[in-house]
Amino acid sequence: MGFMKAIGEWLEDCGWTAALVDANITYGTADSFLKASSVTCTRRAHQITACSLYTLLVRAYDAYEEIVHHGDTVLSFKDWCDKRKSDSPQFYFWYMAMQLEFLLLTFVRSLRQADFS
Repeated sequence: MGFMKAIGEWLEDCGWTAALVDANITYGTADSFLKASSVTCTRRAHQITACSLYTLLVRAYDAYEEIVHHGDTVLSFKDWCDKRKSDSPQFYFWYMAMQLEFLLLTFVRSLRQADFS
């Protein structure tokens, strides 16, 4: 639960709650996810956020691949992400948010499976 609160502090005032409100979640509920008031509901919100961010990331990379001219070198996914992180503070922020979400979900999975390696 402490890690969920840490992610909530990372996401506070970045527009995450506004995006959830746009998705028909009440402001009070969306705000409660920042404080991890309900572990189950907050974990679900983080799962959806991680999936959404990853989907957007893959779509952006696919769009990059489509616009690269035939003769130009196409960067690998990892290299493209590294370049985008250094070029755009906003990309870096959301990439780090996605990594935090994945870390949380990996930890939850290790607890459920009792596999801590």
